[in-house]
Amino acid sequence: MKSILAVLFLSVSTFSLPLQALACSCTEPASIEQAFNEASLVFLGRVKKIRENPLRKGQREVTFAITTLFKDDTETEQKLEQVLIYTPMDEAMCGVNFAIEFDYLVFANGTPAHYKTNLCMNNKAIDIATDDVKELEKLTNASQAESAQLPMPQSKNRSLGN
Repeated sequence: MKSILAVLFLSVSTFSLPLQALACSCTEPASIEQAFNEASLVFLGRVKKIRENPLRKGQREVTFAITTLFKDDTETEQKLEQVLIYTPMDEAMCGVNFAIEFDYLVFANGTPAHYKTNLCMNNKAIDIATDDVKELEKLTNASQAESAQLPMPQSKNRSLGN
């Protein structure tokens, strides 16, 4: 009887562990300078399209039109005007809940073939990113930064959380 209870306890414990591991947990938010240095792509952009990635279950593809590019670590000479960013579908897996036609400050890692971001990377809706944008402008001398020559996007008061 004791062995049956022990097996039952171990089975329940084992199956409950993955559920605990699914919760998104970020450490202290990085400073803008640290987030900038750690990211391979940093930009202001408007969400144009969102869809579930057909090849990577649980991943969302978000297409952005870039309005201001602060950082692009790729070696390409081509001006980046649009970019595809991947994020988990679920906020519990640190997925960012972007919304179509809303503007964001985005930090991403990866390569042009697979840029990715998550809730822990300092992404923000543009209306709450004003101070961060000013700091990025100082970091990058944004007066000389590559820009799509579009006006600063205006927010529709959409937060990333929901």
